[in-house]
Amino acid sequence: MDSDEYKSTSHMPFFILGNGHRYDLIKLLLQHDKLKPIQMAKKLGIPLQNFSRDLSTLYRQWDWLTRDKDDNYQLKPWVQTLCRVLFSTSSFITKNIEYWEEHDFGDIPDYFMQQIGVFDNTHRIRGKTRIAEKWKSIYKNADNYIYNTFYEAEYSKEIMDIVYEKLKNGIHTRTIFSNDSHMLFANDHKETTKKFSKFKIKGQIEQRTKNKVSVSVVMTEKEAFVMFPRIKGQVDIEEAFYSNNRDFHTWCEEYFEYCWCDAKQFRTGGN
Repeated sequence: MDSDEYKSTSHMPFFILGNGHRYDLIKLLLQHDKLKPIQMAKKLGIPLQNFSRDLSTLYRQWDWLTRDKDDNYQLKPWVQTLCRVLFSTSSFITKNIEYWEEHDFGDIPDYFMQQIGVFDNTHRIRGKTRIAEKWKSIYKNADNYIYNTFYEAEYSKEIMDIVYEKLKNGIHTRTIFSNDSHMLFANDHKETTKKFSKFKIKGQIEQRTKNKVSVSVVMTEKEAFVMFPRIKGQVDIEEAFYSNNRDFHTWCEEYFEYCWCDAKQFRTGGN
């Protein structure tokens, strides 16, 4: 197979990106739009002759680059799109590789898996205490809504007091529970349920259930975190990926809406 035929094969990008210098050049051009070779050498911290052959190959043989009259190189638009998707997904997975040795993505549909690179903008939180603090912080910062999907959640008076105050200020909550959820309640659960009932009647509290919640989401209009399941297991509530990044937030919002539409009305007490 000659190079022209190879260009159109689906594994061609992996061959090209498998070379260290080519990978570094493409990543650099993604960050800086267009550069001269001497600028590339300075930014990469290596002599020009070390990568000049790979630069020429990307431009002449593989046709991934354009070059203007001033000797500026630039990625073609389709290459930018391809590499942004590949690089962000690869970066997120590889920098958390030990996590993914023990976890999977649950039943997330392919549509959302194809956008998993937005998680590269997240911060990994470890430990129940740190997650609980972030959880409270997210709720405190909410102005419009609080959305949740839970497999397991521990009832916390402090968190529920925050939610209560937010509801008094007019926010809207939606929560999806797994049918086999493990909800850990305090002794005053019945009293709390009664206190929140007026907000349910007003429609500020909406609750639904799914047969199985394999991925937990806690979000407001500003920020969110996501918890994935252990391999062939339940949601791991001791580690989460958090961000207020816009693309990540959009992913969480769309995923929550997908789950909400797939869920059924919640008919029993509780919050």
